[in-house]
Amino acid sequence: MSLIPREKGDQIILGTSQGNILVLQRKDGKAVQYFELVRNITLPKDLGPSESFFNNMIDIHDKIWFIFVAFLGTTNTATVGYVTTRGDIFKTVILSQVVENGISVNRDTISVLTGPPTARQTKEEGLLSAYMAPSNGISATPELLWRLPYNAGSQVKPGGFARGSGTTPSLLGDDFIAIAHNDDGQLHLIITCQMNQSSTLQVCKVPTFAPDAGVADIRSIVHFDGVSYKFVILNTYNTTDVTSPLFPSSEINGDWNDKVGMPGVGVSQDGSDCQVVWASDLKVTMVPILSTGSGLSYRYVQSLLLATLGTYVWYLIPLEWRSGEEVYRTRSGAGGVLNQKAFTSSIGPDASFYQPLIGGVFMVKDT
Repeated sequence: MSLIPREKGDQIILGTSQGNILVLQRKDGKAVQYFELVRNITLPKDLGPSESFFNNMIDIHDKIWFIFVAFLGTTNTATVGYVTTRGDIFKTVILSQVVENGISVNRDTISVLTGPPTARQTKEEGLLSAYMAPSNGISATPELLWRLPYNAGSQVKPGGFARGSGTTPSLLGDDFIAIAHNDDGQLHLIITCQMNQSSTLQVCKVPTFAPDAGVADIRSIVHFDGVSYKFVILNTYNTTDVTSPLFPSSEINGDWNDKVGMPGVGVSQDGSDCQVVWASDLKVTMVPILSTGSGLSYRYVQSLLLATLGTYVWYLIPLEWRSGEEVYRTRSGAGGVLNQKAFTSSIGPDASFYQPLIGGVFMVKDT
C-alpha cells in the first residue's frame, strides 16, 4: 500500500491478490470522510506462473511501480514493472531471484532488493538493483541502472522470513542506500551509492550482532540529524514466525520474546565513516518508530528479568536517538494479550504513540 498526498485529498494505492491495482481518493463528506475508487488497473495477464501481487510505489512522474513474486511453488523469478498515467504497462523479469521486501523510490528511480529462492540450500548471492523508466521520452521496459551483488547465505536463519535480506532498502538522502544481509556467520549493514558513478558501488560494510546469532527481518529506521545518518537495526534471531496467525503451540509468553537486541549505526554525511555508535540489549520484536520532533525512538518490550520469573510485563521505552540511552519506561500491563507480535507502531499528529496488540491497542501521549 502507498499513500500519495494530493491537494484535493490524499490517495491510497492498493494491490489485490487477484493482480489489480486500486487507486482510492479520500473524500470529505458532510458527516464522515470516505474513500472513492478512482482507478482500477487490471494486471492478471501480466502475472507469471504462481506469481501474486506483492507491493507498489509511485514515482515523481506518477508512474505506479509494482512487484509480482512467487513465494510458493517452483517459480524462481520476480517481475518488476510500472503503469503509466495513460494505463500502459511495462515490465521486466528478474531470473533466479525473489523479492522479499518493500521497494524504495527516489524521484524517478526505484531500488529493489532480491534474494535466492529459499528452496536452494547453497551459498548464493542476492541482488540490490536500481531501475527507472527509460528517459528517451518513449515508455518501455524498465531500464536497469546498476546492480550490486551481496552475500545471501545458504539458508533462512532461525527467526527469519527472508533468506537474503529482510530489510527494505533505506535511502540516505540522494547519495546513499543501505541494506542488511543475512549471510552465513555475521550479519552486515551495507552502504552503497544510489548512482553508479564508478565501478565500485559499495561504500562501506559494518558488522552487526554477534556471529551466528543475527537476523535482520524488520526494516531499519534511518534519519539524518544534520551531521550524520543514524540507523537502528533490530535483531529477530530465533523469534517466532511473523507470518503465522498464532505463536508456536499458541504460546504468547514464551522465551522467544527475550532473544534479540539492536545496535545503532552511524554513517557520515559523505559516507567516509561507518561504525556502530551504540548498542542496546532491549529485546524488541515490534517495528520501531522515531519521532523526529522529540528525538525519541520508541520501543515496546517485555521485561526480561520479570519474564525469567514467570511474570510477563510489557513496557513502552523511548530511547534517545543519538545515544541510545533509555529516557523513561511506562508499564502497559501484563499477559499475552499485550504482546505486539511484530506489529507496526504509529505516532499521531498530537504526538500520541499507538501500538497494536493481540488484544487491542496501547496508546500513550507525552506530556
